[in-house]
Amino acid sequence: MKEFINIVLPNFSKFEKISINYGEKKNIQDLVMNSFGLTNLKLLRDKFEGVLFLGKFTNKIIGVIAVGKFLKLEALDWSLIKPRKYEPNIILNGNKIKIITVKYGQLPVIEKENKLPVIIVLNREDKEGFICGFADVETLNSKENVAKLKNIATKSVETKVNFIAFDKLKQFANKEELLNILN
Repeated sequence: MKEFINIVLPNFSKFEKISINYGEKKNIQDLVMNSFGLTNLKLLRDKFEGVLFLGKFTNKIIGVIAVGKFLKLEALDWSLIKPRKYEPNIILNGNKIKIITVKYGQLPVIEKENKLPVIIVLNREDKEGFICGFADVETLNSKENVAKLKNIATKSVETKVNFIAFDKLKQFANKEELLNILN
């Protein structure tokens, strides 16, 4: 949390806050329940991997919802989303952008070698998404903008790092500004 306070919070006033409504959260729960073949959220709680999966998928898609609302993109077609294979990306004028959503209080985990630009979103209690900004591939892959993973038990320590350059994220106020950044 100390790193989050020192690295992220000084930039917090630049972030765009987007609220996540009950209907969107209900759609997320329904998608996950359907992917497990369940009809009741209580049954999902009986499956250990179900609860864990719901949390991870919720975090992943909240960023996409927030960015979509902020940029006034077409609403998600919930019927086309397959939670088990979902990749949190958007496409703007043929440009694919990865959405990285991180729980409030944590630093984003990224690949050491990125091939796509990203938009980073903070997820606060699955109720709000704070759009932090855009990072191009060069910014993501720069050694000075990342730090070794700490306090994370994972076998991907060799291939993943924490992104720490929140001061280098490019801000955008709308879709047109983001398109200008991309070009």
